[in-house]
Amino acid sequence: MAAEPTPPTLDLATVRAYVRVPTTALSDEDLGRMLAGCSADQWARCIWPTTPAEPLTLAIDGMTATVTATGGTPGALYYAVWGDTFSDEVTLDPDGNGTASHTYLDPGTYTSIVLNEWAQTVVIYSAMTVPDDRPVAADTYPDALAQALLRRIQKEIAARNLPLGMVGLDAAEYGPQSLPFLDSLVEEHERAYRRVVLA
Repeated sequence: MAAEPTPPTLDLATVRAYVRVPTTALSDEDLGRMLAGCSADQWARCIWPTTPAEPLTLAIDGMTATVTATGGTPGALYYAVWGDTFSDEVTLDPDGNGTASHTYLDPGTYTSIVLNEWAQTVVIYSAMTVPDDRPVAADTYPDALAQALLRRIQKEIAARNLPLGMVGLDAAEYGPQSLPFLDSLVEEHERAYRRVVLA
């Protein structure tokens, strides 16, 4: 299964302003590596609406959702999973175009996913509320995930000069303490975006 590239998250200037560590103490190269690593970790665990890499759009009109491909690779195969037990195949024609529509029976919010069958990657992931005539928002990095990412980077910075992540090696009352494996704030911020993995 091909790895999905990590979509853009936060820029280096935003992260440095938040953590308040000067370049004399932590270089841009090191902080950039931490940002990239933490972003990749978060993308492996969470998913949020992103701009599709393929020429696909997902739109809602009333109770009907439509996936449209324009100018894609001829013969490419996509699966549209509508979130209410129904799904459709979208096979692109010789011009690289294709479409699939689905009409929901009941109003509500549904998680819709479009998968690229060739690369086995998620192309579109969106929570859609019907009836609704607004286009699905894309390229949206949620504030909760941004806060969790900053927290992850702070933990990386805190642990960078600690042997094995141990704190208080010099005669602490109860011996050395280790940095906790889980961060309750990261868990709280990322909970709603966790990827669902079936064994």
